[in-house]
Amino acid sequence: MTATIDSTTMIPESTPSEESVTLWVSACLMGESTRYDGTHKLFHHIPQILGGLCTVIPVCPEAEAGYGTPREPMHLSTKKSSPRLLTNAAGVDITEKMELWIPEAIERVALSRPRGFILKARSPSCHVQDSELSQSQHSGLFTQAVVRRFPSCVVVNETLLQDSAGWRDFICRLGCSTHTHQALLNRVTTTIWKRLP
Repeated sequence: MTATIDSTTMIPESTPSEESVTLWVSACLMGESTRYDGTHKLFHHIPQILGGLCTVIPVCPEAEAGYGTPREPMHLSTKKSSPRLLTNAAGVDITEKMELWIPEAIERVALSRPRGFILKARSPSCHVQDSELSQSQHSGLFTQAVVRRFPSCVVVNETLLQDSAGWRDFICRLGCSTHTHQALLNRVTTTIWKRLP
């Protein structure tokens, strides 16, 4: 089950499983063509493992904040105490749109009572600072807001979900019921052929 985040969206109140396990996922990882160049980065394991057991809500901060798709590539400045979104070509500060969008978006996220977030690595809005292969000193602007508002939620980049060990750790940290927890672990076993020793 998926939903989009906009001003008219009704956040789903239940899932196909016995409990509400809501996860927010970068839209490009769900196969939506929302990246700066109009492409996606479909991560097949997400629908294969989570589908039917969790409510998965796609989000693309940059597209939904009004930067458009496709859009000029941007990066997160790390030279200031308060990171800014800058265009790659000319270094123009385009942070304002994101700053205006984030507070309202976070309130809509809160209505869903999220358990976790799977966000796109190296994105200026979605990067998670502690992710493997990190090339940034800061988490993305949306990620920063998520961590502040939902400190008990599991927030990871997809780079940490490349094998069964990463998925098992993520699932254990969600705090699901025994039924949902086991069902998700079973999906990991059948989806990812590389088993734990």
